[in-house]
Amino acid sequence: MKKNLLLLSTILFAAITSASNLTDKADLDKVRVTLEVTAMPLREALQTLVAQTKLQIVFDDARVRDFKVDCKCPNVTLRQALEEILKATPLTFEAMNDGQIVIVRRKVNLKGYIRDAESGETLPYASVMIKGSAHGTSSNVNGYFVLVNVAAGLCTLRAQ
Repeated sequence: MKKNLLLLSTILFAAITSASNLTDKADLDKVRVTLEVTAMPLREALQTLVAQTKLQIVFDDARVRDFKVDCKCPNVTLRQALEEILKATPLTFEAMNDGQIVIVRRKVNLKGYIRDAESGETLPYASVMIKGSAHGTSSNVNGYFVLVNVAAGLCTLRAQ
């Protein structure tokens, strides 16, 4: 009984180890897929890739539901297919250490000048915040500001 238990433990450990190593960043360039679709909902395109690769691709339905993709990717790497189907969206992907591929919003840097609405003069040392978040910064002596790593998409800035 003890010998059988040890063998089962060894097999289980090997299966878990191989599954967790499937999506090393380099493996995204080893796994090959074919995806040739027109106006397919992004959700379905991602599910098609899951079916072909048996890898776990994690995404928020609310983030992907409004996008349709066109893709002509015969026998390409998984990385190439993901880049192609996400290129016209504010989304990107990250390979996680636990073997998952996570679809996330792209990060961008917002930069510009804070100006007085009436005079047009720049406003030095103004506080600049993304409305509804704690993400903010201050403008410099010339009224210039940079907000780093902002999720891509529409947002409202508040300055004071």
